[in-house]
Formats: sequence, structure tokens, C-alpha cells
Amino acid sequence: MLANNSVTNVQIVNAAVTTEKIGADQITSALIANAAVGTSELADNAVTTEKIAADAVTSAKIADGSVGTADLAAGAVTTDKIGADQVTGAKIANGTINTEDLANGSVDMAKLVAAVQQSLCPVGTVIAYAGDTAPPGWLLCNGSSYQGGNATYAALFAVIGKRFGDDGQGGTFFNVPDFRGRFLRGRAAGSNLDPDRNSRTHMSTGGAVGDAVGSVQLDAFKSHSHLYANPGVTNGHPDGGADRGAHGYWVGNTGLGLTGVSGVTGGNETRPVNAYVNYIIKY
Repeated sequence: MLANNSVTNVQIVNAAVTTEKIGADQITSALIANAAVGTSELADNAVTTEKIAADAVTSAKIADGSVGTADLAAGAVTTDKIGADQVTGAKIANGTINTEDLANGSVDMAKLVAAVQQSLCPVGTVIAYAGDTAPPGWLLCNGSSYQGGNATYAALFAVIGKRFGDDGQGGTFFNVPDFRGRFLRGRAAGSNLDPDRNSRTHMSTGGAVGDAVGSVQLDAFKSHSHLYANPGVTNGHPDGGADRGAHGYWVGNTGLGLTGVSGVTGGNETRPVNAYVNYIIKY
């Protein structure tokens, strides 16, 4: 029989102590050599949260694609954690962009939906412009022809049609207005503010006539007359003698109404003081 505590390290053959020779819960941390426990010694799920030291899990220990929404603390994703150009429109919730989120000058006309653009400046709007060439989205009002079937000009064609003519080209060809050297006048629309409204002619072949937008009138001077009067003629005859007594007669003043040219003055047309601009139309 072996006495208690009689077997020491020198009496034990190497590898003689097998698993079944070790009592339950007899292996303490003091008996385990540093770095002796590897992956194969760990049972699945043996490493729980409390077994991991603070700040011990580095990025190298985290598998790619393993961090989900539930793993992120609220507010953990700050601006510096987001890569450049990584926030797409699909990542932005509807209704989250406010005025303070917009940089000055970032909203140009192209960013506005068609309804907003139309509200700000409807297609077919005509304005005076001091430049020599039309800005983007506008055409000079110089009578040029365009194709209404072209998507670029379809909206303008839908508004003005052929009221300014088509030069006889037919189809969906149409002309923009030719306002070069012309003053604009509001349409009478059935009123008597233009007494000659029904005799207005087309701007170019195929254009509107009469009391309609796009019709034109030639220059004219309102009918009038001037009175040119002769100041009168005085005729007389001296007294004469005769056997039967002297007698005499007198012809009084006579006024004559005459028509004539009193003189020619003026230029090539009747016009008010004016200044040149270009007219442009929105398409």
C-alpha cells in the first residue's frame, strides 16, 4: 500500500496521468501553463463575454461581414466611420433632408422636378434679355424653325403649336416667334381695344391670324385730316358815272376750303423712344 503523499513527480512516468486519472475540477488555472490552451482545447461556445478582457477583441479577431445592426451601439457610426461617397440616395430616409442640410447653391434648375420648374417659369414664357445668345433652356425669338417631335422641344410645341407659323414645312415643324424689331401688344380677346383685330395677319406661313396670339399688324398711322384754308379774296370796283346817275358795286370776302401739302417732316416710321433687347422664349 502506498502511503499518503508518497508519490512525487520523479515516481510518475511521462504521460502516465491520463484524463480518467484526474478528478473532476482538479485542474486549476495555476496548473495550466501559459499559452497551453489552444483552439482545440476550447469547447464550442466556451468563451463567453465575461471571459474576454476589455479591449481585447481587435479588428483582426472580427470576421468580415460578421458585425450586424444588432451589434452596433446607438450612435456608434459617426461621420469619420463613413467612407467618402458611401451614402447613396437609397440610404437616406424619405423626408430627412432639411434646409440646413443643403449647401448654398447646391439646388440648381436640373434638381427641381418638372412641376416646380413649370411653376417657377412656365414653358412658353417670353422675356426681354440683354445677352446676345439665349441661356440654357431658352431660345431666341428670331423666327427659327424647330421640330416639335423632338423631345427637347415637345413641351414648347405643346404650348405654342404653329401659331407663329411653320414656313410651310408641315408635320410637327413649328417656328418660334420672330420679335426682332417688333413691339409686343396684348391680345384684344374679343374686346374693342384693337379695332383692327380681325384684320391681323400671320407672322409666317401657317401662323395665326385675326384676334389670336401670334398674329401681327403692319405699321400704320391713324386716319385723320387737316384743314388748309384760303384767308379770302377781296374784290372791288370804283364808282362809275352814267347818264342815269352814278352807281357802284362791291364784292365781299370769299373763303375757299382747300386741301394741300403743308410740308414733309419725320423719319421712316412712327415710334416712341426705345432701346434694343433680345426676346427669348422658355422651352
